[in-house]
Amino acid sequence: MTQNFPAEFHRRPPSLPARGSFREPSRPNGSGRIVSLSAGKDHSEEVVDLTGNVNGAFRGDVASKRRKLNTGLVKEEPSYVTSSVSQAVNGDESNDVTHQFSSLGRPPWQFPILTWPEDEKKYTKRPGFQSPPPLPSRPGRRIQQDVFSSCRAEKDRSIPKREVETSPYKMLAPGDAPHLHNDDYLADFFPWKGSHAEDNLAREFVRDGFYSKTKFPFNLPHSRLAAENSSYNSGSSNPGANESVSTARGFHRSFQREPPMLSSLSAVFTAVLERRKSHGKMSSGSTFKPPPRVTLTEAKRKAWLTDLANPTVPLRRLSRTIPQGIRGQPLLEQCLVNGIPIGRAIWFAKCVGANEIRTLKRKGTSASFAASAESKWLKEWTSSIEALLESILNSCGAPDWNAKVNYCIELGTRLYNENLLDREHYLDWLVKMLSKSTVDRLPMWLLLLHIHAKELGLFRKRGRLLAVTVLDHLNAVLHDDVELLKPLIDKLTHFTKSFVKTRPACFVLPRSWTKYRKTVEHCLDSDAPTDQELLDVLETRNAKFLVADASNSQKQTSSVQALVDILDKAKPPFDFLDVSSRCLRIDENHASLVTNLLGWSATRFRTGLERQYLAVRLLRRWSKQGLDVETPIHDMVNGINQNQDVQIQSIYMVVAELVRSKTFSISRYLQWLMACGGEARPDHPGLQLLLNLPVQCLPEHIKHLRNAVLGRAGIEPMDEMDTVQHAKAAIAGVLPHIFGQPNVGLTHLDLKSQMRKLNGSAKFTISYWIRENVAQYYHEFSAKSDSQQDEAADVSKLSVSEFELLRGVLEFIADIPILADFLFDASNSDDEAVLAAAADTVNHHYAVLSMVGAFNDLHRSLFETYIRLRTTGSLLRNFTLSLMDLATQVPSSIVSVKGLSTDLARGERNAPVAACSPISDHMAETLHTAGSSFSDEFEQLLSTGTSLDDQAMASLFRALTVRLENGNADKKTSPELYCQMLCRLRVFRPKHFDSLMGKWLERLLQNSSQAILNGLFLPLISFNCTNLQTIFIIGKDLLSADAARPGIVNAKTVRASLSKVFDLWNLDTELSTTFLRYRFRLLQNRYMNGNAAEALEVLRLVSPLNSDDFAESLLLKSLGSDQSNTPKSPLYDSAAYFGLALCNLLRVSDSGDISPSPITVPKLKYAIRNSNEYSAPLLQLYLYIGLQQPEIHESLLNVIFGFAQNPQQLKASSDRKMHFMLSSLNPEASRKIREKAEQSFFAMLPPYASTSVSMDAIEKTRNESKAANFISIISLTAHGTPAHTSDRDTSVGPTIFEKLSGMLKQSSLTDSDCQRGALTQANANYLAHLLNLVSLHRDTLSPHSSTSPNTTNSTKPDQSPLKILIALISIALHPNFSDVPADVSFHILDTAALVVDNLSSECLALVSRLLKDRAKDPRAQFLLGNLNSTSSSFSSEEDDPGFLAVKPDSSGTTSSKILGEWRPKPWEMLEGGAEPSLGLGLFAAKRMKGRM
Repeated sequence: MTQNFPAEFHRRPPSLPARGSFREPSRPNGSGRIVSLSAGKDHSEEVVDLTGNVNGAFRGDVASKRRKLNTGLVKEEPSYVTSSVSQAVNGDESNDVTHQFSSLGRPPWQFPILTWPEDEKKYTKRPGFQSPPPLPSRPGRRIQQDVFSSCRAEKDRSIPKREVETSPYKMLAPGDAPHLHNDDYLADFFPWKGSHAEDNLAREFVRDGFYSKTKFPFNLPHSRLAAENSSYNSGSSNPGANESVSTARGFHRSFQREPPMLSSLSAVFTAVLERRKSHGKMSSGSTFKPPPRVTLTEAKRKAWLTDLANPTVPLRRLSRTIPQGIRGQPLLEQCLVNGIPIGRAIWFAKCVGANEIRTLKRKGTSASFAASAESKWLKEWTSSIEALLESILNSCGAPDWNAKVNYCIELGTRLYNENLLDREHYLDWLVKMLSKSTVDRLPMWLLLLHIHAKELGLFRKRGRLLAVTVLDHLNAVLHDDVELLKPLIDKLTHFTKSFVKTRPACFVLPRSWTKYRKTVEHCLDSDAPTDQELLDVLETRNAKFLVADASNSQKQTSSVQALVDILDKAKPPFDFLDVSSRCLRIDENHASLVTNLLGWSATRFRTGLERQYLAVRLLRRWSKQGLDVETPIHDMVNGINQNQDVQIQSIYMVVAELVRSKTFSISRYLQWLMACGGEARPDHPGLQLLLNLPVQCLPEHIKHLRNAVLGRAGIEPMDEMDTVQHAKAAIAGVLPHIFGQPNVGLTHLDLKSQMRKLNGSAKFTISYWIRENVAQYYHEFSAKSDSQQDEAADVSKLSVSEFELLRGVLEFIADIPILADFLFDASNSDDEAVLAAAADTVNHHYAVLSMVGAFNDLHRSLFETYIRLRTTGSLLRNFTLSLMDLATQVPSSIVSVKGLSTDLARGERNAPVAACSPISDHMAETLHTAGSSFSDEFEQLLSTGTSLDDQAMASLFRALTVRLENGNADKKTSPELYCQMLCRLRVFRPKHFDSLMGKWLERLLQNSSQAILNGLFLPLISFNCTNLQTIFIIGKDLLSADAARPGIVNAKTVRASLSKVFDLWNLDTELSTTFLRYRFRLLQNRYMNGNAAEALEVLRLVSPLNSDDFAESLLLKSLGSDQSNTPKSPLYDSAAYFGLALCNLLRVSDSGDISPSPITVPKLKYAIRNSNEYSAPLLQLYLYIGLQQPEIHESLLNVIFGFAQNPQQLKASSDRKMHFMLSSLNPEASRKIREKAEQSFFAMLPPYASTSVSMDAIEKTRNESKAANFISIISLTAHGTPAHTSDRDTSVGPTIFEKLSGMLKQSSLTDSDCQRGALTQANANYLAHLLNLVSLHRDTLSPHSSTSPNTTNSTKPDQSPLKILIALISIALHPNFSDVPADVSFHILDTAALVVDNLSSECLALVSRLLKDRAKDPRAQFLLGNLNSTSSSFSSEEDDPGFLAVKPDSSGTTSSKILGEWRPKPWEMLEGGAEPSLGLGLFAAKRMKGRM
């Protein structure tokens, strides 16, 4: 603002510059200079000229370039300055100072005469020198500065020639100008811009001069304001000053004195508001017209696109016409190829889109048709954007790929942000592509995921899919140790962590939470309390549905069953640390844990020695960790007689191994036994334990104490010693070379009878004695061989017969540690038969040897021996075959399976070469004519052969099988040798050999001459020419073909052939077993462990002798595997024929029912009551077989429902029994049981309706227990619920809605009845049961039409899911439920979320419309989605109401009826020169922030 000068200074009137002259502004940039006044009044003060030029010269024309003055460098002076200075130096002083001022266009008398110093006259009295008028100095401030001295010094020095800089002037405020601190600007300093009030000439400015008006201080009090105004204006010479600063105080006082004037003032303000409201409305309709499209030639189109890519070409010119035919994905590709800027590409897309939408609207006759056409076009346009993004992201590595990806992502994001695509379709596509992405493409999709992360989690249905997708990808790469995947894992982990924290409701995944829980826990910080609290909340929310979810009901079992599941799934190689930690996490009651572990190891419903040794390893580890394992063992031993399902010898074996490892104290046990009086009863289980302990491991005083306790009970220890001596004599008589005693003529049967008389302690004594004698025989013989120098040292000389007999004895004793030592000695032998037998023994006892920790050493020792003997050049065919089988189970790092196969295929290295490699078919044909030298010829063929074609393979195979079918015509060659040749032949081409073997077996099984099968299956299977599974599959196919078309296959012959295979199954093993029979036992046991259900099916088809014994063995083998846990297993199809075997295993004959039928109602009740966790799979199978019988079907269902309704009738483990009992039902039986439970539950009086009925606490508790039992029955039988079949039960949906509506109605009572409408604990429990029902039936609760045969095609769709969803949301949002606990509120909303997951978008939109205002709640919007997200409006934000659409009346004026919100179309919001007829700026539209 211009400063008001004191009275002694005269104001200068504004003046016009002379024609053709340049008027220097009065506000230039630069420092002032000091001048003195020589005319007018005599001034003693110097003033600062703020407008003067620093160099003291002024120009009269405008320079072509402007210099930058904001630097301290000396600039080159213009030519007009240097010329004026040179004229002054030459003495041209004809013009005086008056002439200088006259050149400015003002009369000389308007300016004071300047007087210059004497030494400056030669510069100032030159022609053309001009000076601006001085400015007065600020009162009270004196500035002493000699500007001309500095200017003269600058002009005297030489100025270098420099080019004129092109940068414009930068205005700098003068440092000496008066500064007003209040307003923060300089007084009377305004850079010239041509818009200042002083630059506009007016009559009053010419007459009175220019001055600035005083700002009115509104913030001052009235009294102070009046005083300041009077004092401020008193010295002013301007007559209008008082008017400009006068207040409206008097005007307001006049209005306050007269009441009518106040009403008039109110009317004025009301009229102003009405006028503003009317101006804020747009009364005219939209007349938007997009730029027209014109068909252009290719050259013009290319030129137009080139201009569009050029930012200097205005869009106004391009908007006159746009090219025709560029739409969809080609439009985006043209933008990408031509490098069109993103903003101009958006403008081009808007122009094309507006034309497309306008064309679609012309085709339709109704608004609905136009809206549907526009929605369809928008989806197609969105699909083109998605296709472009997908193609660019998948073209990784192409030229300019990085720039293209950045452009496409930015373009797609801009289109999404400006709502120029279908957002719902785009986000769904993004989640879909993320789920289908591979690991190498995942980072690019994660980039798009981070861009739209906020929008992707706004809707439950899409957020759940996103959570599952991200967790699946994270699971796939989380445990990879590849360093390249570390950044990807970090990004996935970071996104999952942020997503869980922002949208935890998306991670309510009942059916897959157990799968993803560890992944979510990995993403969260274990040290952060908030993260752990969030994980606990998610665990709780998912656990509520896991209890009721039928697919996860088997996972929610007791601690006993959880322990049984872990132990059953423990397979070699064992991870003891993991198994131990998992078992300890199951049950905090360690005594119960030890008891259950002993029960599993000793149950008669499991087989295998590895169970006892696994229990021993775990108990030893827990004892070292400080757990008390002795007390549970004492209790277990004391109660053995009460549990008939426990094998006592298994418990004794576990305790004996604990005593051997010094984990169990015999002294404390003896004290406990004597304290409980066990020494007085000979049949006491605790006393019998003393007869099964390894006495060799006990100290002498403990031995004496043991013998004393046994003697008090009437058991003579000397009898035990006599039995041991007889057994030792029997073994020594059979093996005189090892034990140094003469042969007394005992047979193996006599030896076995002697071994059966031994108790546990005697067996341990015999095993120690065998190991000691074999060790002495081993070392003594080695020393003798060293002295004779005919054998190498440290080589065992056990013969194969001695090895087989001692192996049988140790296996009968079941002392695996001693057997491991024996096998280690045998692995150092150089006898190929002993080594082969030792390898098969290690393979057969693989699991139990791994359990005791001896397998790895034996495995390595056998392969090292093979390498040692391989260098001698001798063939080790049986040993090589056994090692191949062992290496298939556990690979060796010493010799590979391929190397063993090569050694097995080659012949004798010293044999004469009779053929060249490869083996030709002509050489194979010579074998047919070979006589007694068949084996020699075969060896010559394979000695140097490295490959074999199909024809030669078929010829050799035919030559060998013919000899096998002829029944060993060559007496010198046994069938075992031919089978060994077949095994070696298979190495060359395994697939072709298996094909030939299958065809031959198919013909062999149908051969009516059964004599050739005697002794043929044993070598074929033992030498791996074929296997049991192949034989049984071929036999089943033949019998199935005969059943389909009788007469094609001789079924009787096939069954007889398969029976010969079962005849080889030796269930009662002998002490001494030959190589072939032991290998068959090995392969038989492996097949039974892995294919028990298939073997039962073949057993049913064949029905050989002792089939029930085979069935019992196979049924026990099948327990603990996954195949016995589902009725869909083949085991259930075959087990119906073996009801007697099941009855024997379950011991239902003790029920007292003498009926010959294996399954009756009393037997079923007995089996249910006496079942436990270990026999539950057999009970499930037994129930399944019983329900297949129509005559007892209904009776069994009533029994099952009775037990389920009153689980107190079950003895123990009622939950586990109910699970197996109900999950074993077929779908029809499950449906009947479930309907009974649902009817019983709904027939109960709800708690909110029973408030008026007097009911004591006991009855309420009983009702709550019944309701919980009914829900458990429904959850366990929900696995048979058909989702979308004709058997769907649609009656449960309306009933659930009725109960929910009743609870909602009860909660909406008046204040006087609020105590009855409150959510009590009973109502909360009942609501939880209803929510569990909804979650159980969420798959069947879908708005599909009922297709039941009793309904017609005109039946309306079932609307109960929509009603249930509305009821759940209404309950969750009801004010009376606002104070319920957080877990109850979460349970309600999570249940509604599960219903939402199965509903379509149309159903959710209908629910949102029915909820009306309640749908605007954030919780409801998360479940139902934002309906505006798919709109084509300009803005879809929740806090932006847009414009109000008001209905005009008949007169044309707008009424107060509001039709709704109106938003401009995004396709019509063109910028940059589109010249639409409708624009917000033209109509001065105001955004209404509230509804009026």
